Amino acid sequence: VLDIYFTLFQPAITMISMRARPVLHRYSAWTRSFFASSTDHTTLLGQAEIHKLRLDDRTTQYVLAPRGTEPAIVKSVPQLHLARLTATRTADDAHIVKDAKVVQRTLGSTAHVCQPLLQAAVADHPAPILAHSTLHGLSQWAAAQAHECDATRWEELARLFVAQEAGDESVLYTKNGGVLESILPDQDKSEFADTCRGTMAVFRLE
Repeated sequence: VLDIYFTLFQPAITMISMRARPVLHRYSAWTRSFFASSTDHTTLLGQAEIHKLRLDDRTTQYVLAPRGTEPAIVKSVPQLHLARLTATRTADDAHIVKDAKVVQRTLGSTAHVCQPLLQAAVADHPAPILAHSTLHGLSQWAAAQAHECDATRWEELARLFVAQEAGDESVLYTKNGGVLESILPDQDKSEFADTCRGTMAVFRLE
């Protein structure tokens, strides 16, 4: 129990103690009651709750947080999220899900941990929904497979990477009925974009 506590929450608690001591008092009381009855990650995920944070009039962030976490804490301390995913409605009324991420990586893969978030987002938005997925690790995978990584074959390799479920985020969508629609070059602006040449995949979810 203590190992889980320090692994998942110690950095955020330290940050809270520096910035918001009243919040720390309420959070500390919650952690004592929560961890007294939770002993492993399976329990943590099984009891987790989904919070919906409105970022603006078109965008909602779906957050998986430990049971009993106050909404104000979920909103103000992203380090305490277990996982999150964003859904947005574009100006031309297209519905897009993106940015699926497991914050506490020891909990498991994106496909496993973020599945309830994806299901909640799909339930809240009319079909069809487009899912934008990173393809982190594509460059290393292609090199390991002894594939030529020239620009003319890059889309083909990206599609093969998705088909073989070699990625992380993309598997979330393929496992939940997503159909690969297109490969987008130079769209990933995240810190890991250099692991895939900025390439992203777009899936259609019905």
